Amino acid sequence: MYKTATLFCDFLLPRFCLFCSNKLTVNEHLLCQTCLPHLTIVKSEFLKNEFNRKFKDDNFVDDFFSLYLFEKNGVFKSLIHTLKYKNNYRIGLFLGNQIVDYYYHKFKDLQLDIIIPLPLHPIKKTTRGYNQAYYIAKSISKKISSPVCTSAVVRIKHKETQTFYNLQQRKENVDGAFQVNKKDKITGKSILLVDDVITTGATISECAKVLKLAGAKNIYAVSAGLPIFE
Repeated sequence: MYKTATLFCDFLLPRFCLFCSNKLTVNEHLLCQTCLPHLTIVKSEFLKNEFNRKFKDDNFVDDFFSLYLFEKNGVFKSLIHTLKYKNNYRIGLFLGNQIVDYYYHKFKDLQLDIIIPLPLHPIKKTTRGYNQAYYIAKSISKKISSPVCTSAVVRIKHKETQTFYNLQQRKENVDGAFQVNKKDKITGKSILLVDDVITTGATISECAKVLKLAGAKNIYAVSAGLPIFE
């Protein structure tokens, strides 16, 4: 029934690959079978090194996961650009599904109490129309049955883009950016922080810091992508 409905809809409104623009078949979703394999999975050794480099010294993030490499001209970069700047929240749902399929058993072993999409400042959220991390978190939540919480911590400082900042500048830029609103939702809890791309880790670390100071038991971080450049 699903395939029949999809075939009918594709006849009326054809779907196209978000990277190469070729027409998608009934079994393809967002990316065609030619482009999908070009999403490069992060190798475990690289992920371990990045955890040590980004989070180990601060000791706020207890473990860190990421799925795809963010390559300068790659398929993943195109997906993220479309997710963030072309109002295609379905990509967030797709990436969340991909993440949880890959890390399902690890997430279940963590016994997560809540999942928190990294908050956007209200100004940025209004400009973009939604928080892209929320849709990634929503897909993860659905499969591991840990609830998404968007009210426990908020972003209280609107900072300029960090694209061209180094690590130290990024840390200074996000200092004091987050505030815990509902401590009772945080105290003693194991929390998964979710973002689309983690570059230097400064923003995640700052958010994890306020959560730990509010009494969180464990903070884990996951992103859909991880750059191989900074």
